[in-house]
Order: sequence, then structure tokens, then C-alpha cells
Amino acid sequence: MPLDRIVAHFVTHRRPVVFAAVALVTVASMLVIIFGLRFNSDILDLLPKDFDSVQALKTTDREFTNARQIIFALSLHSEDADLDGITTRFCDELRKEPWVVRVTSSPPVESPDGIEDLQSRLAVPLLLNLEPPAFAGAMQLLEPDRIAARLHELRAKMETMGVAEMKLDFDALGLAQEAMRPMAGSFTAEPSEAFVSDDGSMHLVFVETNQTGIGPHECQALMRKVDAFRERFLAGCPVKPVILVTGRNAFVDQISRSMRFDIVSTLLGSVILVSVVFFIGFRRFLPLVALMHVLLLCCVMAVAAGGLIFHELNLITIGLCSILVGLGVDFGMLLYGSYQSQRNVGVEHEEAIARSLGQLGEGIIMGALTTAAAFVSFVLSGCEAFEQLGTLIAIGILIAGVLMMTVFYACVSRRRPPEEHDMLFEWGKRYVARVFRNPKPVLIATTLFLLALCGIAVAPVGQLRMEADPKTLEPECDASAALQTIQESFPAANEPLLVLVDAKDAESCHDAWTKVQKQWSGLVAAGKIRSFLAPTPFVLSPELARENLKQLAGVDLVEARESYAHALATEGFNAADPAFQNVLKLIDGLEAAQDAARKAGAPVTNWRQILPPSSSWWFVLDQFFARDSFLGAAHVTPLEHIRNVEQKDALHDELTVPGVSMHITGWTYVLADLIPWAKHKLTLLSVVMVSFNVVLLAFLYRRPGPLLILMLSLALSIGAMIACLKIFGFALNLFNVLAFPLVLGVGVDYGIYILLAMRQPGDKEYAFATIIKPVILAGLTAVAGFGSLAIAHNPALRGLGAVSAIGIACCLFSTIFFILPAYLVRLKK
Repeated sequence: MPLDRIVAHFVTHRRPVVFAAVALVTVASMLVIIFGLRFNSDILDLLPKDFDSVQALKTTDREFTNARQIIFALSLHSEDADLDGITTRFCDELRKEPWVVRVTSSPPVESPDGIEDLQSRLAVPLLLNLEPPAFAGAMQLLEPDRIAARLHELRAKMETMGVAEMKLDFDALGLAQEAMRPMAGSFTAEPSEAFVSDDGSMHLVFVETNQTGIGPHECQALMRKVDAFRERFLAGCPVKPVILVTGRNAFVDQISRSMRFDIVSTLLGSVILVSVVFFIGFRRFLPLVALMHVLLLCCVMAVAAGGLIFHELNLITIGLCSILVGLGVDFGMLLYGSYQSQRNVGVEHEEAIARSLGQLGEGIIMGALTTAAAFVSFVLSGCEAFEQLGTLIAIGILIAGVLMMTVFYACVSRRRPPEEHDMLFEWGKRYVARVFRNPKPVLIATTLFLLALCGIAVAPVGQLRMEADPKTLEPECDASAALQTIQESFPAANEPLLVLVDAKDAESCHDAWTKVQKQWSGLVAAGKIRSFLAPTPFVLSPELARENLKQLAGVDLVEARESYAHALATEGFNAADPAFQNVLKLIDGLEAAQDAARKAGAPVTNWRQILPPSSSWWFVLDQFFARDSFLGAAHVTPLEHIRNVEQKDALHDELTVPGVSMHITGWTYVLADLIPWAKHKLTLLSVVMVSFNVVLLAFLYRRPGPLLILMLSLALSIGAMIACLKIFGFALNLFNVLAFPLVLGVGVDYGIYILLAMRQPGDKEYAFATIIKPVILAGLTAVAGFGSLAIAHNPALRGLGAVSAIGIACCLFSTIFFILPAYLVRLKK
């Protein structure tokens, strides 16, 4: 017995067995999803993993503690309001929160706590990190004569120069100034740590949190506390400022929550659009319900397969359900259209199933294979998220093909549907009859139209842009809008390039950054880069510290303390003033460094052992150093925005330092790095997809004529697709270029169904008339499935859906108005 009749008999007479199997598979799939699957919202998984710049960007996100930083922006445009006072009260309230480690609202050198930490904690390690001649010069400031002369000079100038008083407040003996002198060569940028906008209408506050993890659940829990704090603070403010919140925590929280919205909205949108198309085409409700149940089962099984294969799915896979609904329903529409045609002419239920499977079963299998191959090709993209998306949809499409030919028929009622006037079928029948009589006019007109669109595609008319803008990847959320607002008020907040330098120990780390600073200082002087911020002054060298400690052993610190106290009394200064006490703390710190080195056998060079977690200086250090390694980061500002790979390569060559393990990254750098990759992948995946189509269709057609017609139709469709993108102003980016191989795989299906109708025995005109309506409906549902992604928050998914919908619409048009008349012309010959 033929397979189609075996399946028809089984789904007709063994429906309880079919439904029991469906229930068992559904329960198993749900258990896998609930207990074996996690979602992540890392947008960096959208980038190909084989690029050093991408890996460096992921390392920055993972290893540096700014991943736990929240940025508040307080804005107030009223001239009468005291934004400084509001910001101060905001920071005081923040410090009381249990989830806050430290709050920074001004540069450390401008805050009392920062100045105290500099004198009592930072100055000693920085002094010991000086070159030995510079350290010797600094220690001369502790000689009794130098102490007395400096304080006397400052006292004499105090009455005429406010600068002298500032020096007293900050650095009475000048030791801290000597400790910070190397920063002049490492911080060549303009002050990028501005906390107040130029017009004074916005203040920035940076908060380091104590969250244990940086996953979606931890970020959501933290942001609930942040939102609650913001509401409490605003409730107690007579004048309410605008409080913006951004940072990685805010992004992850909002992206992960928008993921749930996208799952529901895109799936619901796809289901509604597909249902409308199905109901208009068939005007049947119960088959529609059966169809949706089967599609839901396909989605559940595909997601469960993802849980078994990947264990964790990225946010981009949220497009799975809506795409699968739009493509999987094609098989159901085609089969039900054929089944309904058989029932309308009096064929019984089981026989109608067998005949529809006999007519379209081979086409469904071939269509599922070509569509699955299109998505499997995403595995070659190198992007983890798109690899997951492609694999899961390919699995879902194959499952849909099988379930539509089995479970769907088991859900269809055996009762014969009442005969009704089918306007869409009648339109298709009249069109087929007209083309059957004389296909050449339609073929010629369609060919000329498609060639004209192809001419627009290749002509210098309009522009098809390849965007390399980070904004094309940035999801729409409040954190993104807040960051954009901050960047408009603080131009220096625009992201520079990041250069990571890794080392195996403290000494090699110091040597590497010393080489980097020397070469980059030359680049700034030569006008090849605008500026850079390097951690070199803060990279402590054990060798330098040992050498300088030997010199320190010859300095009489007790005498220095006594001379300092005597000079203060002589000049009439209040020795109890904190400004003068800081110098004594610095001298105490030098003595403590000697004692610690003697006990430990080596000087302390780890900042985490030197500074408390609450120190405001961590705001600076966290930008430069990873949490638990000798990995450091520098910030480089190029002369201009990187717009192409040539600029990127030239900058890479200039910044690279021989003998230093270096990784350059940053959004603009990465995206410029990926433009050649995107073009290469577009070509590679398209070639792979065309080759697969040729092999599969050659096996199906076994004659060159129909194969040539179908491949020519695909070429014209791609040309029309490019022309439409140019006409409507769509821009290609690193990810929606993947729509091209996808369109090649999905668009070929409709030509396959037309060919199978041509190969049916009997009345060819009737065969074409019965297939044309399901093909149109299948194409419209595929367009609806991809089009539903337009409401997704994720721009990569949204762009992929829009470009794919346009391409599939072009393929559908070409199938109806080019392939069909072309086949008929060949058939008549």
C-alpha cells in the first residue's frame, strides 16, 4: 500500500493513538523547557565569536566591574531650582541603600574623601612607583629645610594668592603632586569625567552596586530596588528633577523584560495575521483552530529541542515562534486547500487525505528541506544567537512538515464542509484559464517589469547602504534613550576605543603599559590620534617599589614629622586642621609601607589590598583594571569616527605595540571590523543556498528546463527585492543581510508546488487552478509571519523580518506571474 494511503488510514482510524502521542510529546517538551532551558539577553551573542575585537568586547563586559555600575542623570531646566543641592541630597540618600557600595558624584580629586584617600592611601604606592631618580627628588621634600621653606613661602603668598591656600588644603608639602606627576603623560584627553553638563542642567551620579551576579534575574531584582528608591526620592522632592537611569544593569533588565513582550506580541501578531489570511481563504474556523494547535506544538517541540541542544537560548530566538507560525502554516494551507478541493467534488474523508498527500506530499517534503536548509545555513554565520535561531527554526519546519501531514489531518472533522462560493478560488481559476489560453503576454510583461526592477537594483539610482552604526543593534528601551540623552549633554561620554592589555604578573604588566604609553604619546604628538587615557601611573611595579624602599630606608621620617610640626607652629598654622593632618598620614603611610615590605618580603602592589571598596578612587581604577587579573584597559579617542575597515586597519597598525599582548575593541571598531565579514557571509550563504537548491531541484525535476525557469525566477526576485529595499530606503546591516539566503530557501518552495501541479496526471488547468490559491495564501502567511517581527523591540530581529518579508513577497509575485506562465509556455511547446 502506498505511504500516502497508509498515513490517511492511520490518522483516520487511529486518532486516539495520535492524540496520545501528541500529549506525551507535549508533556516531555514542557518538562525540558521548564527544567532544562535558560534564556540570556546578552546582545554581544549577536556578534560573530571568531573575531578578536568581539571577544575583547565580551571580556570587557565580563571582567570589569563597570558591569555592576548604575549611572543616574539628574536633570532640571528651571533656573530657580538648586540642582546641586538636590544632587547632594540624592547622593546622601543613595549611600543609605543596602545595595550600594559607593556613590561618585564628582572627580575624586575634587571631593574631601577623595583628597583624604589620595594623601593617606594612594600617594605612598604612587610614590614608590616612580622611577628611582624621581622618587629621590620627591623624598627631598621631607628634608627639614625644604619643609620650612615651603610652608613659609605658602604663608607669605596666602594673602595675595588663593592658589596657595588651595595648595595647603590639597598638598601642603607637594608630595601628592609628585606622586601624581606621571598622570600628565597618561591622561592626554580633555576631562572626560565631567559630572556636570556645560549648561549646568544635568548632573551625573555613578553608583557601584553589590550584586553577586550579572545575569538577567540579578539585574531585574536590582533594578526593582533602584526604581523603588527613585520613586521614594521623587515623592519627597518639592521640586522634582528628571532622573534618568542607564548602565548595563538597566539594559539587561529592560531587554530581558522586553524579550517576554516580544515573545508574546510577535507570536500573537503572527497568529492573528495568519488566522485572518486563512479565514479569508477558506472561511473555516475549526480547521484554523486545528492548524494553530499543531503550530503551537511545533513551537513547543522546537524550543524543547533548543533546550536539549544549547541549554541556553539568546533573546534573538524569540523570533522563532512568529517565524515558525508564518512558515509552518504554509504546509497546512496547501494540504487543506487540496483536501477541501477533493471534498468539494464528493471524495470521502480518508480518500481526500490520501489524494492530497499524493498530490503535495513530495512538495511538502522538498519545501521543508529547502526552508530548513535556508535556516541551517545560519550555522555558518558564526553568530551564536543566529546559529541557535537557524537550528531551532530548521527543526521546527521539519517537525511542521511531518505534523501537518499527520496530526493536522487527525484534527480535521470527517464531516464534509458545506459548499460555498469561493471568490479567491474563482479568481485563481479565471487567472489560470486566461494564462492557459495565452501565457506569453503575461510572461513578457512580468519579465519586463522584473528586469526593470533589476535595472534599478544595479543602477546608480538611490542607495543601498550597509550600516555600521551601533544604534542598529541597540534595542529600544528607556536605558538606551537615557544613554543617548547623556551623550548629547556630555560629548565626552561617547564611547572611545578600548584597548585591553593582558599580562601574567605585576611586573610584566607595568612593563607593557610603559611601552604603550611611550608609543601612544608619540602618536598624540604626531597628530595620529586625538587622545588616550592609560592606566600606566596606577600599574604598580614590585621592582620599582623594592628599589625605592631601599632609598626610603635612608630617609629620617621621624625627623621629617618633627620638622613639619615645628614649621606649622612657626608659621601659625593650626596643626589639627585636616589639610595638615593628611601630610602626617602620608608620612605614616611611608613608615607602614616599610614595615609591610619587611613582613611580607615584597611590597604590596594590589590596589584591592590598598583601597577600601567605598573609596571614590575606584571610580577611576575600575575603568582601567579587571576584577581579579592583570588585565588592563586604556581608552583611545581617534581623530575621527571610524567609518570603514581601512580606517580601522590603519588605527590598529598605529596602536599596536611590538611585544605587547593587545586587543582593540569598542562598538565602532567592532562594527567596522565586521563589514567585510557581513559581505563575505552574504556571498557564502547565498552560494551555499543556491547550490543546495540546484542539487535538490535537479533531483526533483530531473530535467534542466524547469530548473532553469525556477533559478531564473529566483534571480529576478532577488533583483526585485534589492530594488524595493532601495526604493523604500531600507539599509542593510550586519544581520539583515542573512535574509538573502533565507529568501532563496523559502522562495523556491512556491515554484516547487507549481511544478508538482504541472506533473499531476489529468487536467493540467484544473491542477493549476487548485494549487494557485494555497500557494498565494502560503506566501501571504509567510510574509505575515516575518512581518509580525516589525513590532519586536530587538532591531536585529526586526530588520531581518522586514527584509525577509519583502523578499518573500517578491518571490510570490514571481511565482504567480513568471513561473506559472513560463511553465505553460514550455508545456505548450
